[in-house]
Amino acid sequence: MKSLEWTDLPRPLVWREAMNVGTDGWRLPTKYELLELYDSGEMPAAKVFWSASTCVADPTHAWLVIFYGGGTYYKGYKTNEYYVRMVRDKQEELVQGGIKMKTNIKTKNKEWHQADSIMSFNDARKYCKTLGKGWKIPTVDELLTLSEHSIKLKALVWTLTSTWSSTLTGSNSYYNVSLVDGHVYSDVDTCFFYVTCVRKLSKPIGESPSEQQRLFSGSQNN
Repeated sequence: MKSLEWTDLPRPLVWREAMNVGTDGWRLPTKYELLELYDSGEMPAAKVFWSASTCVADPTHAWLVIFYGGGTYYKGYKTNEYYVRMVRDKQEELVQGGIKMKTNIKTKNKEWHQADSIMSFNDARKYCKTLGKGWKIPTVDELLTLSEHSIKLKALVWTLTSTWSSTLTGSNSYYNVSLVDGHVYSDVDTCFFYVTCVRKLSKPIGESPSEQQRLFSGSQNN
């Protein structure tokens, strides 16, 4: 959680207010970000907090995370009021189209790009297209391959919580993958998650030591 900073709002809000109250980069965290914060033990609180994650089975509900009694979660009506814990990124980032992004990285045969903002699936798909020819939302299998390098990604200050995949799970639902441990989840396309974009390299990185040094090399060229 070192790349994130957190703050609590003084009073409970309904979900829609909580989603729209953030300024200067502050936003409502995803369910998985709140669970990671709870596990870190950095901000204990005997409260229940909204997440930005809408329930797949019932869009009138969103996920809540309980910061006591084991850090469990359950769904709550969006019209009910619960406490709000906001999050934003600490580090300075590049900006493209008003969306913060990190430096691109390269693996053996792919180039990867991560926007440092959460968004719906449709907005994520549009964002990847703005990067240029060949950029797309990766499949589940591609993201699982990337998650194998989580230690290196963390060193490069990439956000490792859930990111959209292009793999459909049902009507208007897609898989998202945690880059921390490769866990796979399914959520409706109106939920908000990070977006990681990928494109194939025209010339794959080879196996020689000099070429292998280029793995996870930074690139700002699109």
